[in-house]
Order: sequence, then structure tokens, then C-alpha cells
Amino acid sequence: MINKRNDKWTGRKFKVTVHLPDVVSESVRQSKIDRLYDILKAANAKNRSSENTGNDDENDSK
Repeated sequence: MINKRNDKWTGRKFKVTVHLPDVVSESVRQSKIDRLYDILKAANAKNRSSENTGNDDENDSK
């Protein structure tokens, strides 16, 4: 059985640490954190939808 790379992370939770300078305002800091969260959430949703539909990223360009 061949394991896909993304199968390794399916269903796992992980922590993300964001390092920002102290001089950054709280609103900018929160904006950057929210943007990162949105990126990760969208990537997770894309991975789940391709698993459910049987789509393969390698075949998307064909």
C-alpha cells in the first residue's frame, strides 16, 4: 500500500507559532494571524474535497 504525503497529516492537529515584532499594533497582528488561519483552513478544505470527489491534483492540469 502506497501512502500519500497528505495522508500522513489527515485528522491531525498541530500548533502554529507566529513571530511578529513587538512594535506591530494589535490590529495588524490579529490581521496577520487571521490571514494565516484562512490560508490553512482553505488548504484543509481543498484537501478534504479532493478526497471526497476522488480528484487528484496531479490530474487537474490535464
